[in-house]
This record gives sequence, structure tokens and C-alpha cells, in this order.
Amino acid sequence: MKPLTCDRHNISYFKIGEAQPVLVLLHGFCERKEMWLPLADALSPLATVIGIDLPGYGSSDYMDGADLEIYAGAVHEVLNTENARQVVMVGHSMGGYVTLAFAEKYPTCIQGMGLFHSHPYADDEARKTNRLKAIELVKEYGSERYIRELFSGLFTSAFKVG
Repeated sequence: MKPLTCDRHNISYFKIGEAQPVLVLLHGFCERKEMWLPLADALSPLATVIGIDLPGYGSSDYMDGADLEIYAGAVHEVLNTENARQVVMVGHSMGGYVTLAFAEKYPTCIQGMGLFHSHPYADDEARKTNRLKAIELVKEYGSERYIRELFSGLFTSAFKVG
């Protein structure tokens, strides 16, 4: 695992393999780069695989006011550090949104992309309303309650404990 300083904030990432192409893996909301390690190990004979903790997740520092464009800039800083000029990028969920923001901001860096449980469409009003409610829940009750409620809805009752 490697640290990098971006705008005075630490960004954590890993790099496995030395082959071409360079494959960048971006995690989703409430996840971290380690989710990709089994896949990165399997692909490392075929590619250089870079997994990045987006700002505020995993071992990367929180950046106040961070948005998709700031996340894309942090990814770009990692790629500059690793001299990766053109990459294939795969984003899971929120990481897919970051992938799209990166492609818009740095189009010459993208050789290809994949969206895993993500899509290229703007959120509808209901999704935007739910996101604002989630923000208010975190402000009022803290992230622990939000994450507990978020995860309780992700699994069927067969997988729930307690």
C-alpha cells in the first residue's frame, strides 16, 4: 500500500503487477480499495493493477467538500505519480460515477472503462431526495446509525444477524 499527498491530503493506493495495460479499480460508497485485492492478484500477470482509496474512504484522508470532480483529480494524481498516461478504469457503484467524471475531465487518459453496478445516467429526483435525507441523517445522528441502516437494507433476512 502506498500513500500519496494530494492537496495536503493522503491518498492511499496499491499497485500490483507490471504488465500492460494499466487497470485502475475504484470502489463504491462505504467501501475501500482492499475489496479489489483478490481480483487484482488474479489480473496482475496480465496488467498493472492500481486500486485507490477515494478521499474519505479506507486509508485516504477525508477532504472537506469532496465531490466526483475532486475524486477524479485525486485519481489523476495517483496516475501521475505512477507515470500511468493511459488506463482502463473500472468503477463499482459510486466508483463508476468517479470513472465517468475522470473520463470527462481527462479524456486522453482513458483507453477503456467499465461500470460495475453503476450507470451513466443522472439521478432522478427521488434518488436526489433520498441522498439529501441520508446527509441529514448523518448530520443529526452520525455515520454509525446511517451505515447500520444502509447495510440492513442490502441483505435478505437469511443473511441478517440479530
